[in-house]
Amino acid sequence: MFLVGIRVLSEEEKEAILKAIESDKKFRYALMGLLGFSEILDRITRLEEGRQK
Repeated sequence: MFLVGIRVLSEEEKEAILKAIESDKKFRYALMGLLGFSEILDRITRLEEGRQK
């Protein structure tokens, strides 16, 4: 199925992606990087440091 040029994943594809995230550390870290987790963690760290002062 396509929505505005974007294909919707099947349940099997979703399950395969979730299994890969759970079992493949390199894939999981790459995904986290693309989602901006390092920037989020940096912001949380700065907030914590600011509260400690």
